Amino acid sequence: MSDCRGGIILIKRFYTELICPGSALGGTIDISVTGIFGFGSLKLCSPETPIERQQAFQTRLNQSNYLQHLMQEKSEINRARLLLQQIHALVGRKEMSLIPADLLGQLIGLDRKVILSACASMSFDEGDCPDRTALATI
Repeated sequence: MSDCRGGIILIKRFYTELICPGSALGGTIDISVTGIFGFGSLKLCSPETPIERQQAFQTRLNQSNYLQHLMQEKSEINRARLLLQQIHALVGRKEMSLIPADLLGQLIGLDRKVILSACASMSFDEGDCPDRTALATI
């Protein structure tokens, strides 16, 4: 998956989940998905061997654990900065700017205003921050 620089935000009834390259997707673990938001360069492939499936589930678990780790950050602005840094490293500034701020906030339990404030406090140009106007209506 090294050629993929993108991800998927799965929207579920009570939470959202970030799916990064190499992660397992679909099947019984994603029955409750109500919407999806893809960003960056995506390539979906089926793991062919048991080892590849194990690696895909481990990658997804690692990403979920990382988001749980971010949730432990008491400072909302720092939590938002850490998420923005991860998204920026994954897809770059241009693609990050296309993701609705409310979806990013939902990943870590924050309001879109906190995401936008965190972005403004970082060394990004205003146009590189998550989309201010788009609301997730998926």
